Amino acid sequence: MHFVHFTGVNHHHLSMMFGCALVVNETTKSYAWLLKTWLNAMLGNPPPPTIITDGDKVMAKAIADVLPNATHRLCMWHLLQKVPDQLSHVYNKYLHFQEELLHCINDTVTIEEFELEWSKIMENYGLGNNDWLGNLYMRCEKWVQKFFFQDIYNSKE
Repeated sequence: MHFVHFTGVNHHHLSMMFGCALVVNETTKSYAWLLKTWLNAMLGNPPPPTIITDGDKVMAKAIADVLPNATHRLCMWHLLQKVPDQLSHVYNKYLHFQEELLHCINDTVTIEEFELEWSKIMENYGLGNNDWLGNLYMRCEKWVQKFFFQDIYNSKE
């Protein structure tokens, strides 16, 4: 069984668990049922404007179906935990790879700077044809922090 927790931020800006559940299987149907049940338990309170997950595609489909107005983001911690396994041939060979990747993700300020840093990493380490990184990059608007903050800034204009 899989443990799913609903964690949010309260009015004191502190993380708190709003609910949790065990699901028998990780299917769109199971996650959709869980989300609908959770919304029902919220007793008419508005649904969350943003959902952050580990990137599971089945869960993403359920979120899109049940919470079509929610912004779905991907948890950087979960994504970065997969780097040593997915890129072990580079990760173990080059001492500065992780540092450069983290700099690209966390320290670039503009989209242009991010794109330049990302391109350098792909070229320097011969990763241009890496399927896992390609898939990750295709979803970068969901995970790169500056895109998230830029969305918030742009929505206030």
